[in-house]
Amino acid sequence: MESKQVLETLTRREVAELLHVTKQTVINYTKSGLLKSYKMGRRVLYLKEEVLAVIKEQQVYRYKHCS
Repeated sequence: MESKQVLETLTRREVAELLHVTKQTVINYTKSGLLKSYKMGRRVLYLKEEVLAVIKEQQVYRYKHCS
């Protein structure tokens, strides 16, 4: 029996709310390569798992350079 993994996706608006930034900032993060987006028809989606990983990585990066 094969188990299928369901990946949770977020819209640009949801990512912006999660990161406390504007939608334009999310677009800029995507263009710069910080976030990876996926197109499904006309919709632009982000994997929640990947967004959370970027948040965690950036927090660690900030703390390493503060001292």
